Amino acid sequence: MTDQYKVDITAAFVKLTSAEMEALSYRKTNGDLAARDTLVCSCLPLVYDIAQKFRRNNWHIDLEDMIQHGNVALIRAVDDWDHTRARLSTLATWYVRNSLIDMIKESKYCIKNKFEMSRQSCDDMRKIRDADSNDIIIIKEKTGLTEKRIKLLQRIMSSKRIGYDICDMRLHTYEEYESQVDSNIDGCLAELIELVEEVVDDEDEKDIFFYWLRHVHKNNKTRLTADGMDSSLQDVSRIVRKTKKAVRTQVRSNA
Repeated sequence: MTDQYKVDITAAFVKLTSAEMEALSYRKTNGDLAARDTLVCSCLPLVYDIAQKFRRNNWHIDLEDMIQHGNVALIRAVDDWDHTRARLSTLATWYVRNSLIDMIKESKYCIKNKFEMSRQSCDDMRKIRDADSNDIIIIKEKTGLTEKRIKLLQRIMSSKRIGYDICDMRLHTYEEYESQVDSNIDGCLAELIELVEEVVDDEDEKDIFFYWLRHVHKNNKTRLTADGMDSSLQDVSRIVRKTKKAVRTQVRSNA
């Protein structure tokens, strides 16, 4: 189904010039729904590509669901787009990525990867949002959560998208969220994948790092990666160290 969908959107894709997009932007602002639809269609392949990247290590979510979620975010991006301030592709990428990140964080599946939010935390954040209030006392009464946990999750919900240390191997369990109020432990695996895509150019090194990341919760992850990717232990260790360093440098520069 997704393969046919890619064929369909690729066949229907028409690259728009800057002048054409500017003209469509004016028409869209004046209520022209056809212009709006044309702009949306021009970015559908972009949504598909982003969804595929996010699915790479989030197999618990169907690709079709990610695409649908991303398309909804794309429509919001088109509606909010001002051609005098940013390119549509830039704004759409930001909207779609953030939407998929939220989708992954709020997934009800129990994700075991150490870079991902726990199911309990996702459920608790949903309770806080449903309380529809910023008052901790009111949220406490509506959710039954402790004040300490509410404060922690509120900070996570409003924190920067990438705020974790890639070398931090603590599991994000309910107890650790309760006890480590002053620790910056926000983060999402999908964001890490996107960051690696930005800072690593060599495709083989990316594949090795992503394979290592898939087994990050195992003690013998380096050997598993070496065997699975037909590489040496030394090469795997070198690539993982190099990638971690590049990611940390990029995170600091984005802070």
